[in-house]
Amino acid sequence: DRKTRAETLLGDQILASHTHILEFRDFGKTFITGNKMSPDSFVQMSIILAYYRLYGEFVCAYEPVLTKFFLHGRTEAMRSATPKAKLFCECWCSSFPTRQEKIQHLMDAVSEHASLVKECAGGKGVDRHLFSLKSIASKNNVPVPDFFNDAGYKALNHTYLSTSNCGNPSLRLFGFGPVVADGFGIGYIIRDHGLQYTVTSKHRQTERFVNTLARYLKEVQNFCGGAAKIAVRNYRQTSAEKMDVEGLESFDSQNSVSPRNKTKVAQDMMYSEAFDDIYGESTDAGMMDKVKRRPSVDAKTFKEVGVDIDEALMA
Repeated sequence: DRKTRAETLLGDQILASHTHILEFRDFGKTFITGNKMSPDSFVQMSIILAYYRLYGEFVCAYEPVLTKFFLHGRTEAMRSATPKAKLFCECWCSSFPTRQEKIQHLMDAVSEHASLVKECAGGKGVDRHLFSLKSIASKNNVPVPDFFNDAGYKALNHTYLSTSNCGNPSLRLFGFGPVVADGFGIGYIIRDHGLQYTVTSKHRQTERFVNTLARYLKEVQNFCGGAAKIAVRNYRQTSAEKMDVEGLESFDSQNSVSPRNKTKVAQDMMYSEAFDDIYGESTDAGMMDKVKRRPSVDAKTFKEVGVDIDEALMA
């Protein structure tokens, strides 16, 4: 009957796709914003780099960006395969550039991506506009311009890397299937101290793709700083929720923390809130309203959580 046939077809689709999960717990949004990069843009570069490293090709990547600032606004298409992203992939996969050069190319690519995301959120994208013109022409029996049959436009809409960022903290994983037979569907969740990727494909090397992603993230962690530095930053931020005490005078005075570093926690939190607001994950309160208290942490407390202060401050 119809139900049986529908179940059979659904089963075929499920078995036709490979799904592999990467739950990366070494760092997350806190580490990324601490290094002055947009978390979403950072993840987008990781996806593009993994494909480039695995296949040696720089391909079309798609990411939806919310246009919630407009009445009935939904999404605009962000194309992550930018010129600086290509330079970043070529640099990172080469054995000649230094670590500093690789990190600089990464930051340049992340900055360009973040800037384009803001433009898309502000209604300055082109994909939805062009698609609307094509749809209106077809619906009203108007000849579709040759532009839409151009090889370049077709390549733009053959999305090898279809990606989406889910900001719902109640979910552990989030994913979907590829939109083209030779592509990947990649859903990801960015947490304070972890990154979750769900990668699917139609019998491509999905597991190897996930392993390549993990290898890249480990490299970034190694290039940007040691575990002790990450532990200090994570502990100082998360402790704000547990300790209702203002100021870090005790820790700062004992460890000669400079005035510039005294405000680092607040700066990192502000950067995180700015990211949340763009991607529709945050609340209505202003950024400054959320940066009211800083945790009180002294040398004894750091020792209790296994952090060597001298080593951390020098990292």
